[in-house]
Amino acid sequence: MSKYMIDHGKYVIHRTRFVTDQCAHKQIIIEDQQFLVSAAEYEGLIALGYNLCIHCH
Repeated sequence: MSKYMIDHGKYVIHRTRFVTDQCAHKQIIIEDQQFLVSAAEYEGLIALGYNLCIHCH
């Protein structure tokens, strides 16, 4: 199971285990959505300026 759901459209990283309706994850466009397990990729996105979702992080 993936640990993170990435919204490339809004540059937000969600934790799949704690995603709620407040995260508005159902509005993420499929083409902008990615699922990650790798901590290295996660850290890379943080370095690129992606934000952590305030509702599930």
